[in-house]
Amino acid sequence: MELAAYAVLGVAGGVVSAAFTKILLGIRARFLRFPQKTVWFQPVVGGLVVGLMGWFVPQVLGVGYGYVGEALNGRMAFQLMALLVVLKLLAVTVSYGTGNAGGIFGPLCSLAQCWEAPWEPWRTIFSPPTRRLPAPTHWSEWVLSSPASCALP
Repeated sequence: MELAAYAVLGVAGGVVSAAFTKILLGIRARFLRFPQKTVWFQPVVGGLVVGLMGWFVPQVLGVGYGYVGEALNGRMAFQLMALLVVLKLLAVTVSYGTGNAGGIFGPLCSLAQCWEAPWEPWRTIFSPPTRRLPAPTHWSEWVLSSPASCALP
């Protein structure tokens, strides 16, 4: 049963990863087709889209390490985590795809942690008691003990 749960998580994570890649490359290809004279304006479009998202859901702005801690310590609602996965995925792809400068690794790690955190209760249900490890007490322990968390966008 435990392997089936992880198989479902892996397939679902693969779908999210493929969606991230397709959206990012699609947006970038679309903006590269615009006339050269619009190059200066393209990052403005990305900034406006991300800013509009941030106006309504401020957690989408920035790298998101603080929100990762809230998610992994159980202080964030499941609905907000699901919303952050979708909005962070869109914010990173739109920002990067329109030519804005900035990192991609940090936001992807926060996206991955918001993706992983809701699955934690299921891990403890499906794992045999003898194989369960004590729950990490700080979000950095999650990040350090889960190197695959950043392999998924």
